[in-house]
Order: sequence, then structure tokens, then C-alpha cells
Amino acid sequence: MSNKSFLQQLILWSGLTALLLLFGVFYANRNILLNRSAQKSQPVSQNQPTAQSPSVPQPAPAPEPAQTPIASSGKPSTPQGSNPENDVILKQARAALQDSSASNWSNAIAVASQIPETDSLYATAQQEIERWSQAILDIAQGRASISNYPDAIAAARLVPNENQALYNQAQLQIQQWEQILQQVRNNQAQLKVARDKIKVGDPASYRSAIDAVSSIDPTQPGYAEVKQSIDQWSGAILEIAQAQAKKGRLTQAIESATLVPQNTPSAEAAKTAIAQWQSQLSQPKKN
Repeated sequence: MSNKSFLQQLILWSGLTALLLLFGVFYANRNILLNRSAQKSQPVSQNQPTAQSPSVPQPAPAPEPAQTPIASSGKPSTPQGSNPENDVILKQARAALQDSSASNWSNAIAVASQIPETDSLYATAQQEIERWSQAILDIAQGRASISNYPDAIAAARLVPNENQALYNQAQLQIQQWEQILQQVRNNQAQLKVARDKIKVGDPASYRSAIDAVSSIDPTQPGYAEVKQSIDQWSGAILEIAQAQAKKGRLTQAIESATLVPQNTPSAEAAKTAIAQWQSQLSQPKKN
């Protein structure tokens, strides 16, 4: 085959191959080409949204911020049905509680009691009053637990009658504490009479003072002070007896020591001293 014939055949086959490739491309993209032709033939309506590229999503519209109503007065709103002045009153009542004294709790109650029943803060005020009333009663009971009955009674009298149950409890305890306080005062008066009997250096006067308070029942309130006095006076009798023995007045010392009552811290020492002094007296005197 000549070079010319070969060249002609190569051109023919290359052309046929190119046509087949173009036909294949057209057939594969026929839907896209036909849609574009149809879109160009139709007018675009102004109300119809334009097509967006699928690769670029459109952002959703941001929600509008909620608007907060502003009070016309520019002041914080108070609870519905509440007088702003009563809100101030309740705050003043709470501010009165500078410490835990009963008088401050009482002052707070007096302030909060000014809020009328028609106000929406009335229920809150009553709850505070009940809580503060209980605090006053707790203070009173704490004072009574350490035998401070005068201050316990004074605190319990500050419990208001808004809460009838707490008020009745306070009144009952006031009566009980007043009875105890009266008994304590009676015992102290009897103790004073006994002290007035004492004469320094006279063992019999100490024993007379002891006898004056021996009738007080140990179960009565304030007996601890009575017991302490009896023990002190018994010790004083023994000291006087020992001082007499040092001076050689053994008989007088024995008589003094026998005045020390039983069931006192000095009783055993007095018995020992008496036996020793009696032994000394029984010994024959040296010429």
C-alpha cells in the first residue's frame, strides 16, 4: 500500500472515531442539554424563585429577638396585688435581725405585722413572723436550760399571739419558770438568813447556819449553791478545830470537830482528827 492510500484511510478512521465520541457524549448528557433548552424557551416569572446552586446552601432567616416589656415607671415590678411600700416594710423587718437576740426578733415581728391581709405579701410576712416567734421561744428555752430563769421569762414574753399554739406554749413555760424562780428566791433568802448567823471563829455559828439550810430539798432548783455553802462551812469548822488543837486545846478541838456534819467532804477528816486528839488526851502526862 502506498503512503497516500495509508494517509487517506487514517484520516477516515480518525473522523469516524471522533463522531462516535461526540455521539457518546451527547447521549450521556442528553437530559441536561434538553432541560437547558426548555428553560431558555420559557420566560422567567418575577414571582418564581431563581434556582440556587446545590453546592451553596442558603442560610435560614434569623429569629427575631423577643422584646421585653419595659415598665413605664422604670422601677422593678412588684408582685401583683402588692403595695411597694409593704415590700419595703418586709425588707426592713429582715434587716432588723442584726443578731440573734430576742429583742431583735421581736422588733422584726413588729415591723412585719404592719403588712395588711389584703396585700399579696401578707402570707410571706406571716410565715416569717411564725419562724421568728419560734426563734424567740428557742432563745428563752436555752436560757432556762442554764437556770437563767429571769432572762428566759423576759424572752418568752416577747412571743406574739399571731401563732396561738406558740403563744400558748410560751405562756405555759412562763408559768413554770416563774414557779421555779420563786422557789430559787425562797432558797436564796433562807441561805442569806443562814449566812447572817455566822460569826468568824465560832464553830457553833457555822453549824447553826448549816442547820438553817438543811431543810432545803436537794431536788429543788438552786440547791447546788446551798450544797456548796454547807461544804464550805463544814470545812471552816474543821479548820477552827485544828487551830485549837495546835494551841493545845485538844478538848475544845474535839468539841468543835464533832460539829462537822456527816455527808460532807470534811466529815472523814474530822473523825480522824478526833480519834487522834482523843488518843493524845488518853496518854499519861509526863512529870
